[in-house]
Amino acid sequence: MKKQFALGGVAAALITAMSAGSAFALSNSDLVGERADNSVATRTIRLDNNARYINVSYGEVVKFEKNGKSFEWDFDGLQDHMKLSQIAPSDVSGDAEIYVDQSSNPIRAATTGDE
Repeated sequence: MKKQFALGGVAAALITAMSAGSAFALSNSDLVGERADNSVATRTIRLDNNARYINVSYGEVVKFEKNGKSFEWDFDGLQDHMKLSQIAPSDVSGDAEIYVDQSSNPIRAATTGDE
């Protein structure tokens, strides 16, 4: 009888752990940020086909423009680099690599001890 209770307890613990793990999964916006509403950008970057690197800061909202099209992005995610094509609509996209300065990210500072 004790074995059944022990196995039941282990099964319950596994089910609880598995369900808790999915509750704390990071979303794509947690990693790379999210689209921002129009007119909240703090700076505008005009892209051309030669753009290879873009530097932004954590928490910065940037408006990207290319060929008369635009979108705004809030860089409040955890990743420190990504491809423009990961976040941009196809009519504004390109091959540029975006580098995000994470030094002002309170979450990153807390996990690295740089507070």
